[in-house]
Order: sequence, then C-alpha cells, then structure tokens
Amino acid sequence: MGEKIKKILEQKDRLAIGVLILAITYYVVSFSVISILAHLNFCTGAHDVGQYDQIIWQLSTFFHPYSTMGGSSLFAFHVSFYCVLLAPLFWIWSNVGSLYIAQSLFLALAVIPLFCYASKKLANPFLALVVSLGVMKKSGNRASILDV
Repeated sequence: MGEKIKKILEQKDRLAIGVLILAITYYVVSFSVISILAHLNFCTGAHDVGQYDQIIWQLSTFFHPYSTMGGSSLFAFHVSFYCVLLAPLFWIWSNVGSLYIAQSLFLALAVIPLFCYASKKLANPFLALVVSLGVMKKSGNRASILDV
C-alpha cells in the first residue's frame, strides 16, 4: 500500500513540475515577444535601454564600458556587474532584443527556487505550483518587463 501512495505522489510531483516548465516557457516566450515588439514600435525608454545596450556591447567587444549618453564609465556611474555576465549574449545576437529575452528568462527562472522551497514546506507540489504561478502573474513582474 505504501508503494502505491509513493508512486502517486511521484506522479503528482512530475505533473506539477511539467506544468511549471510549461508556464515558464510561456512566460519567457510571450514577454520576450511583447518586449521586443514594444521596443521595435518605439515604446521603450530610449535612454536606459540605449545606455545599457551600448555598455554591454562594449563589454562584449572587450572595450572599456563607457557610456556616451551618461558621460561616464560603467564602473563609475551605476556599478552593474551583471553587465559583464550579459556580454556573451552579444556574441550570439548583438541586438537589444537579447537583453529583453534575458530579462524575461531571469524573471521566469526565479520561480524555480520558490517552487522547490514551497513544495518542501507545504508538502504538496500543487500548492507550491499555485504559489509559483501567483508570483509569475504578479503585476510588479509584468510592469518591470513592460516598463513602457
């Protein structure tokens, strides 16, 4: 009897993880497309996006990260060491769209540790899934992506 219950619980875990993976994929694809389309239609903040686009491009080509818009170095103005980690994206696709995709991806992947913690504390993968989906649906996350 204990083996059957264990198998059912394992199947529920797999189902919840599968739904979470589908939700993360949907989130990343939809918000990446929406963000890129907003940028292509001139609905994004040109100053902020342009400054980081320029700095990350310079880092990807091994130049000193100097912003002509802000008139200072990355390491003097807004120290953003994550820009160094994003620079390899521009080796693959040297476009600001890669930054929008990375933004959507990082926000979506943030629910994985939450899901793991919640499923351990709540002892129910579906409750953990509800919590994780609730965080993904949170309007603050959407507003940060669609900051237009």
